[in-house]
This record gives sequence, structure tokens and C-alpha cells, in this order.
Amino acid sequence: MSARDDLRRQHPSTSYSGPRRDKLVCRGCTGQGAELHLTTAAQDIPLHRLDYNSDINRQADYNPSGQSTRRVIVHPEGSLHYFLIHILLLMVNQLFKVEAMEPVYPVPVFLPWPVNVTARPGERAVLPCAVHYLGTKQVTWRKLGENHFLSVGDQTWVKDPNLQLHYNEITADVTEWNLVIRNATEEHSGTYECRISDSKQLIRYVDLNVTGIPVAETATIPPIAVSGKNYVDRGQAIHLFCNTTGPIGAHLKIDWFKDGDRIDYRSYRQVVITNYNLVEKNVLVSELLIDRSQETDTGTYICRSASGHIESIKVTVLLAADTNNVKRGYASNRESSSAASRQCLQHIVLIAVFLSSSLVS
Repeated sequence: MSARDDLRRQHPSTSYSGPRRDKLVCRGCTGQGAELHLTTAAQDIPLHRLDYNSDINRQADYNPSGQSTRRVIVHPEGSLHYFLIHILLLMVNQLFKVEAMEPVYPVPVFLPWPVNVTARPGERAVLPCAVHYLGTKQVTWRKLGENHFLSVGDQTWVKDPNLQLHYNEITADVTEWNLVIRNATEEHSGTYECRISDSKQLIRYVDLNVTGIPVAETATIPPIAVSGKNYVDRGQAIHLFCNTTGPIGAHLKIDWFKDGDRIDYRSYRQVVITNYNLVEKNVLVSELLIDRSQETDTGTYICRSASGHIESIKVTVLLAADTNNVKRGYASNRESSSAASRQCLQHIVLIAVFLSSSLVS
């Protein structure tokens, strides 16, 4: 209902006079049911009760005494004071308004983890990826040439039980997102990308090469073995071999010990050790050579691989005197045999002479 209708309904015969700028004033505007009044130069006429406080400050039309319709503003008493305070509060609110700011993170950086991974068929291949200052971003894994993700965050996105994402929080700012492939096959070989989401520049490529003898076929092969002669004559060469199987790398080596003492070029200058790899068989071979053996070279030689496997062999250097004794023994046997033969021949001759003399007589 408009102010004009209220005015006509409550005061149908009243004529109004006053200045042009009449006002509609709200009495007791503290809630619902506040009363609206028409204030002129001569009268204060109640019009209607407001339904809600939101009616304050709205414009209304009324037509006093049949005059042309005027536009008036509904506002509470003391409106100028109220208006100034309201404007001041709005200005202070805008001036000191504190907006929630998103935390600013440094640019993520990949750690220099290995980018070339080699595994044998059937082994567990780990593709490393670590990020410093990841913030709210996510890490994804994808194989080049495929149009789907292998993992997003710490969740895998393919139905492959052999594919896993291992997440590890190293520090508050450094996290690991390693892609693990169990029972690797040659089909898994290729280039993989570790990417930080929402960034085309932050990509780290990791190459996986699955090659060599399958693990199942080499399960019965001992991890380490030593071969060579157990007995050599003094002055002859001692030649020992140690083989160890497993992933081949430049950092792997074999250590030799004699009677618990590690063999090196300082303490054992007469010993020459040579290491070489049989890459096609995943075998590391170490060769120990003593060109001219001495009595002091007798002992137990131990071979130890980088993985901690140990094998040993006992070598005895035979002295020259022992060899001469053995030869003299053979000579004595031959001499005794010859003496017995001569004695037997003499007996035969004597018997023959005796028989011939008997026949003559």
C-alpha cells in the first residue's frame, strides 16, 4: 500500500498546506511496527505502520490535498545525523578492510635425483622424483607416448597392481614422489615425465631401461663364487677368480682378504688384482694373480662383494724339499725292484747250471 493510499484512507477530508519539501518521518524505528508520519509545516499526521526496518530510506509518492504527486524520502528522525554517521562508518570500513590473502610459495624446484634407471626383467624399478617448495600444486607421472596419467598426487590412475606411487615427506618443504614398477618388463622401458601441475616448464624426465637376464632365470645362480688351484709349487703362479652376480655399476667392486687381512697394493706388492664386467651376463669378475708364489703366500683367500656376500678358498704352496722327497721315494722303489729282479735271475742261472751238470754225469 502506498503512502498516498494510506493518507487518503485515514484522512479523506483533510487538506494540507505547507512548504514544498514535506517529509515522511519514522517514529520509533527500532524494529517491526514503526509508525510512519507525514510532517508538514503545520501538522504531523500518522500514515501507516512499517512492516520492516528495510522500509526506512525508501522513496514513496503521496498527493496531499489533491495536489500533484510528489516524491518524498522515508527516513528516520534525525536522519542527517544518522546519514553522516552511516557514511563515516562505511568509509572507515573500506579504509581498514583486511582481505584474506593467499600464501605465497617459492617457485617449485626439482631435486637432482638420478634420471637414468636400469633394471632386470622381474626386478623392482624405482623412478625417483623429489620437489622442493611444492606448495599447493600436485605432481603427476606420465609415460611419453601415452595420453593418460599414471598417477596424480599420491594416487595411481591405472589399474595395474605392479604400479605404485610412493610418497615421502623428507622435510616440511621437500617431498618425494617416486614411481615404483614391480616385476618390470622390457615393455616398461621408455621415458617418463614427472610434472608439476599447472606448469609446462617444470618437468623432469626419467629414462627406464629394462634389460638383462630375468631374475627368475638366475635365481639358482650363487651370488658369489671363487675358483682356482688349492695347491701350487713354490715359484708357480697363484691364480684365483671371484665372480659376483647382480646389477652392474661403476661404483661396485670386489675386495680380497688373506687370513682376514685386506689385500692392497701397499701391503701386498706382489699381488695384482684386476676387475672387469661381463655386462651381458650381469657378472662382475675379479682376478687375483701372484706371479711367483712363496711359502708365505699359503693361507685362506676371501672374496667379498659390494652386497656383502663372502666366499673363500684355501691355497697351499708346496715346498721344493717336499717335491724332492717324493721323487727320491719313487727312485728307491725302482732300485729295490731292480735288485729283486737280479736276485731272481741269479737263482734261475744257478738252477740251470745244476741241472746241466747232473745230466752230464
